[in-house]
Amino acid sequence: MHFSTSSPKIQNKGIRPRHICAVFHALILLLLLLHSRSLFPEGEGPAVFVATSPQHVWVEAVRSSGERQTFDVSVPGAVEKMTVWLGGDSSMRENLNLVAYVSGQHIRVAEDSTGNTPIKVTWMRAGMRMTLGILLHPDRMNAADWEDIAGIGPVLARRIVSWRQKNGDFGSILRLQQVAGVGPKTITSLRPWFIPHQLPVN
Repeated sequence: MHFSTSSPKIQNKGIRPRHICAVFHALILLLLLLHSRSLFPEGEGPAVFVATSPQHVWVEAVRSSGERQTFDVSVPGAVEKMTVWLGGDSSMRENLNLVAYVSGQHIRVAEDSTGNTPIKVTWMRAGMRMTLGILLHPDRMNAADWEDIAGIGPVLARRIVSWRQKNGDFGSILRLQQVAGVGPKTITSLRPWFIPHQLPVN
């Protein structure tokens, strides 16, 4: 009887290391998207782009306690779920159903002195919008939003906001070049995060 000492050659036609990496990265992005709705309070969150389908309409609802939850209101029944989560009644649901939802909106419901529950619609912080893959618009941002973007510090953020207050809406990021300190290189770095054309601001 003869035993061979040579190792047999194994033909690995299955999973390769690069496939494992791709799956791992996809899982990380999925977890980030799922957990971003509760991990990041308003004004925080990493500038990590997660591509989402244009059919999704992400809105962030805020309870009077300050707790936040993100809902995809393009899904049937999502407004009802948001109403329940906010602790609202049929009147609140009717009011929430009247909102013309746009991805990136921030919905706050607070009871006033008359017992009514007015709905205030603003915008999520830029960092959260970027995390959800929602393109930004320069006329829907305050100084804190600008600071969420890598490469824009507090001084430049205040300068951008000040320019807009004095001169009116930008319309698109191309007009940002009129702000001192914003040049073609900055515009190039901003392009992936911004809507590429003019958009009416509500």
